[in-house]
Amino acid sequence: MLNDVRFEAAFLRAGLLVGLIHERDVQDWAALMIGSSSDLTSELAEVVGTRVELSAMREALRPIGESVEDHRVVAALLTAVAVDPAIKGRDAYEQLRILGQIRREFALPASTAARIKEFEDRAMLTRIGMPGQFEPSVEELAACLDEVHAPGFFRFYFDGVDEAGAFVAALSRRVARDRRWGARPRHTPAQAWLLRDPAGPCLSVVLNESAFVIVLRDFAPVPHVSRIPYGAPGDHAIQVVHEATVFPLGSEEAKGSLAV
Repeated sequence: MLNDVRFEAAFLRAGLLVGLIHERDVQDWAALMIGSSSDLTSELAEVVGTRVELSAMREALRPIGESVEDHRVVAALLTAVAVDPAIKGRDAYEQLRILGQIRREFALPASTAARIKEFEDRAMLTRIGMPGQFEPSVEELAACLDEVHAPGFFRFYFDGVDEAGAFVAALSRRVARDRRWGARPRHTPAQAWLLRDPAGPCLSVVLNESAFVIVLRDFAPVPHVSRIPYGAPGDHAIQVVHEATVFPLGSEEAKGSLAV
């Protein structure tokens, strides 16, 4: 899980198609990535200069992300729908519209595609007045997505250790507070890792889903570059927060934990 600009481009291109993101968010992503991927500078500059329109933006992203395996993109799409509160907060009709488009446009696992199709069929039969049919609920869709989506990890980029330390310190205080009061049920403990790119100066903090939800809830608006679900951070990542053991850190303490 290093600086995978090609994967992010492929995810954003797919997200545009199914309505997960807006074209303006892609331009912001490309502007941030230009400085971190010198071999793709011209392609990213093309994205920044592209008009804010669906087809044009998808075409600008195509040469960057076309080599990425489809299964990675599909897994990330399902994770985004399952985890991101901005999507989970939509009504069942809108969530099912997104899931249905993912099913039609991408090669999902057969069992997952069948479950989404069953929800779509129920919705259609309900709308034409078929007796005994009920629209799928938000709760049903959430339960299904909890089962079928791959665990997601979310990368937050920082200019240096001071900024990253402040972020980790704030996260540690939120996690410790939630643990104390039991205010937020979840399946897995909140965790975060430090990630350094050995090929460059990039410094990141990677969050699992539970920590990501805390940040979305309690911190300032999160840029779309940090809302892209990755796979597991890998053996080279260094854990800096674990809900079971973390205590509230100050910024200097957090900086010390990052200087490993």
